[in-house]
Amino acid sequence: MIGSFFNPLARRPKAGHAETMERPKAATRALLDLSDDVVVSVTEITCRKSGCPDVETVVAALRAGEPCTAKFRKPLRGVRAGTRPIAPSQRRSESPKALGSRSP
Repeated sequence: MIGSFFNPLARRPKAGHAETMERPKAATRALLDLSDDVVVSVTEITCRKSGCPDVETVVAALRAGEPCTAKFRKPLRGVRAGTRPIAPSQRRSESPKALGSRSP
């Protein structure tokens, strides 16, 4: 039975975590005009390089044949509409866009 396993060592999400995760997912879907069948992943990672913040956020849109990722130098709770990524991975013809903003 999938989903019935309880991991006592797993971190418990903080109150409001689901809403915090949904914000950049929705902004990414709107910005890239993604359909519901495209997976949008939001992950916080620990950075151990010097000069790097303790936690970075990576947003990925996993389209078939055309994945797109963006890295933000702040924790998830600090990523808001208009936040520019530091390392966008996209086609060369596109310029980096701020999360949640649209270009004409």
